[in-house]
Amino acid sequence: QGEKPLSQYIRYDKAENRTLWVVSVFQGELYELLEPVLERISCIALRQTTLQAALLDKRCFASTQEFVLYARELRLPSRVTIRFHTTSSFKQDGSYVIFPQERLLLRSLLAAAALERGVRITDYQLRSGRYTLKSARIPGFSGRLTLSSSLSAPMQEVWNLLLVFSTLCGIGIKTTLGMGGVTLEISPNSLLKEQEK
Repeated sequence: QGEKPLSQYIRYDKAENRTLWVVSVFQGELYELLEPVLERISCIALRQTTLQAALLDKRCFASTQEFVLYARELRLPSRVTIRFHTTSSFKQDGSYVIFPQERLLLRSLLAAAALERGVRITDYQLRSGRYTLKSARIPGFSGRLTLSSSLSAPMQEVWNLLLVFSTLCGIGIKTTLGMGGVTLEISPNSLLKEQEK
């Protein structure tokens, strides 16, 4: 779906009672341009109100190898839940696809056919929705999707890398415009089971 130099989305964190604006930049020049601007923002003026803003977290990877090491150290289990915070959708044969399929998820993350055979959707709690963009209302979905993998160790490492990357780049179409924002939900029990293997 083309190179995306930037991904961003807005989500509400109920536990902390705050709204988060998550911005990921994948190009050195764009990062150098945006970093000072984003770090200086202390308030955001909207039509009817002004929001207070503060930088909560910043993570930089100097190289691809540094990112690979970061993903490896997370030691993700073979069963991971992806939380779709903003409406996500895929485009196939000129039409919007409002239900995730392994092939579409993996291709959105630039994965190979070998991964498609070893990754399965095992559970989901999704709702359909529309993402309003200018005058268009793009059909899609949000919620939770659990994926299980049965891959060889090298392919599992690639899959883990893609999962971690999904939290930065988003999944699906129009992630630069706020669609497809995701986080990973990993239960402590599944991490313990993986470590026992």
